[in-house]
Amino acid sequence: VLPERPRHPVHPWDGFQPDWDGERSLTIIDEPDTQTDEILVGAFSTRETDPEWHVHRLIALIFGGDMNSRLFRVLRGERGYSYGASCWYESSHGRSPRNRSSPFSMYTFPSVEFSADALPLLLDMYEELVAEGVTADELQRAQRALINSHPFFSDTPQKILGLRCDRELYGVQIDDAQANREKVLSVTPHKIRDVLQRTHHPDRLTIVLMGDAKRLEPVAARVPGVRRTETIPQSQP
Repeated sequence: VLPERPRHPVHPWDGFQPDWDGERSLTIIDEPDTQTDEILVGAFSTRETDPEWHVHRLIALIFGGDMNSRLFRVLRGERGYSYGASCWYESSHGRSPRNRSSPFSMYTFPSVEFSADALPLLLDMYEELVAEGVTADELQRAQRALINSHPFFSDTPQKILGLRCDRELYGVQIDDAQANREKVLSVTPHKIRDVLQRTHHPDRLTIVLMGDAKRLEPVAARVPGVRRTETIPQSQP
C-alpha cells in the first residue's frame, strides 16, 4: 500500500504496491461492519516486455484467470469459502506501466467465518504452484483458450489503437495469430515450472486484509514468515 494512500481506501487494491525488500509483510485495513473480508496478496514478478510473457499469461490463466482456474475451483467450488477468487498481473489490468516489473496479485473475498481458512489455503496453493507448476491437462486447456481468444485483442478500432499506443509508449508488441500460436504451443509444464521458480517469490509476499481488525489480527498472527505487520484504523466519518 503506497505511503500516500488514504487512511481507508475503497478497495484494498487501490494503490497496491508490494514490497521489494525480500520480506513478507501484512497490513490489516480495519472495516468492522462487513459480512465479507477482502484478501489481496502479491509480489513483484515480471514485465510485459519479457520474452517469456506468453508463459506468464498461461500461468495467470491457469491459476486464477477464469472459472476453471485453480483458485476459483477450490476456494469457491470445492470449499465454498468465497463467491470468487482470481489472480492477475497488475500491468495487464492497467494499474502499472507495461514496460516495468509488475506485481502478480491474488484476490478473494471470503465470508467472515471462512477467512481463517481461506487465507492459509490461498498461500498454500500459491506455494504449491511455484514449487510444482501445472498439470499437462491444465496447460492444454489454457493453450487452447489463449489461441482461441487471440483475435479479440484487435477486434475493434479502439483495441487496435490501444495496441499501437502500447507499442509506441512501452515497446509492448502483440504477436500476430501465427506467432502467438507457435509460442503458446511450445510451452511445456517443465517450462512453466522453470519460469515460476525464477520469477515468483512466495517468501516476499505483501498481504492485505480488509475486515474487522480484532477478528483478523489472530488470523494474521498465524501466517508464517511475516516480518512486518500493521493495522490501519477504521476511518472516521
